[in-house]
Amino acid sequence: MNRLTLLGIVILSFVAFVLMSVFYESRVIIQIDEWLIQHIQRMESTILTNCMKFFSFIGSGWVVGILAIGVIILLILLKHYLEIIILVVTVCGSVLLNMYLKLLFERARPTIHPIIIETGYSFPSGHSMNAFTFYGIVTLLMWRHLPSHVGRILLFVFSLFMILTIGMSRIYLGVHYPSDVIGAYLASCTWLIVVIFVAPLKKSLN
Repeated sequence: MNRLTLLGIVILSFVAFVLMSVFYESRVIIQIDEWLIQHIQRMESTILTNCMKFFSFIGSGWVVGILAIGVIILLILLKHYLEIIILVVTVCGSVLLNMYLKLLFERARPTIHPIIIETGYSFPSGHSMNAFTFYGIVTLLMWRHLPSHVGRILLFVFSLFMILTIGMSRIYLGVHYPSDVIGAYLASCTWLIVVIFVAPLKKSLN
């Protein structure tokens, strides 16, 4: 992936996030949010609720921190010290960015049938940002060391599944609006591409 493509992606994701942050309180977005929440929660069942609670747990900050430590240990064993720095900067930067954005927008959480109770502000979703940033950077770093196309595809599919399912779990559990999750993905994409753009990685991402 060349730098011009990365620049295009980061501009698009940043502009899309700005638009979402401006219009998430508009009547149209609120109506879409409420409609999606109601339709997603129509699938409610004991089994699905337990599954969504599990994926929500996986996306929590301290679990992501433990997973990041596991990846760091692997990178130490492989002697990829530069990639450790990139991983730490990416994950920690995402956490700080999410904290700042929540304080900036101060959006209240949804009140439509919350299955679990969460405190703090709603926009953008912290779990969704954690998932996108962590699985995104891990996929990037591991992609460069996987010689098999099948291995790369499996890694990408697994990461995409985790990102989408963790985001969906937050909507299903009633603690985030869909626009919170989409905003989180856009903010994380912007941050992740900035890191990729400036990181001194030697190997091609192709």
